[in-house]
Parts: sequence; C-alpha cells; structure tokens
Amino acid sequence: MRDALAAQDGLYTLVLRHSDGTWEPRVIGSIVEYLFAPDDPGAAIEKMADPATRIVSLTVTEGGYHLDAVTGDFDGSDPAVLGRLAAGRRAAHRFRAGDRGASPPP
Repeated sequence: MRDALAAQDGLYTLVLRHSDGTWEPRVIGSIVEYLFAPDDPGAAIEKMADPATRIVSLTVTEGGYHLDAVTGDFDGSDPAVLGRLAAGRRAAHRFRAGDRGASPPP
C-alpha cells in the first residue's frame, strides 16, 4: 500500500454507488504521510507522539488477527503476538527514555 500511495502522491479514488445505480468517483487527498510501522516502529511511535499529529489511522489486516483455528477467538499466546508486543514495549521504552541506552523492561 505504501508503494501504491507513493506512486500516486498519496491520492486515491473513492467511488460511491448511489441507490439509483449511478457511480460517483472522487479523488481523495487526505493522506499526508504513510508509515509502515513494522519497517520502523520507533519512527511510527515518534510520529504518533508528536504534538503536531492530530489524526492517526491504524489498519490491522486479517493476517494480523491471530485467531485460534478451533475456536475462532483471538490467540494472545501466539509467539508472533508475544514477540510483537515485546518489541512494541521495547520501542516505547526507548522513545520515553530518549534513546539514552536505558534498559528495556522485561
């Protein structure tokens, strides 16, 4: 998505389909910057914490839900989930510490 939006200067098209069957396309220019958090979690956290940031939109795709195959419930014990949570805690800690070499929480 990042590459597609960059090629279009952040613009995309919204198409409304009206009840009478007509279509109404509109070019939308609301995306100012697109950060893919897994590429640089620290940059994403810094941008969200910036006082100038007013709106943050986060998207979790179906691959990020980690559902239990039997129950269909969220599986919070999944190693991928636990690893990402730990990485997020470390990144947040580094951000709060100002990257001064402080030890991350366990």
